[in-house]
Amino acid sequence: MSGLFESASNEAYQHWKLSSISTDLRNVCRDDIDLRIVTLIIQGLSNEEIGEQTFIAVQTVRNRISRLLSAAGAKNRTQLAIMFSREIDSQQEFSGS
Repeated sequence: MSGLFESASNEAYQHWKLSSISTDLRNVCRDDIDLRIVTLIIQGLSNEEIGEQTFIAVQTVRNRISRLLSAAGAKNRTQLAIMFSREIDSQQEFSGS
């Protein structure tokens, strides 16, 4: 992963806080790390890449994704990404990212 992508990804995350999202996504995400994981899933990152970006173990990433899927009622990570990508895109546009 290039330094430019990491920098842009980290910069975009600075605009993301759990309090600034809709009730639907807030009900799925327990904390800012869950929100970050959803954002990285939408960006197409693998579990390993998500672990690197969030500084958590890959097994923890898997566990959190399983819980997120269950909480959202999604069958897979693609469905989860589709459910929330529009909201995340509009939030990033609003914040100027």
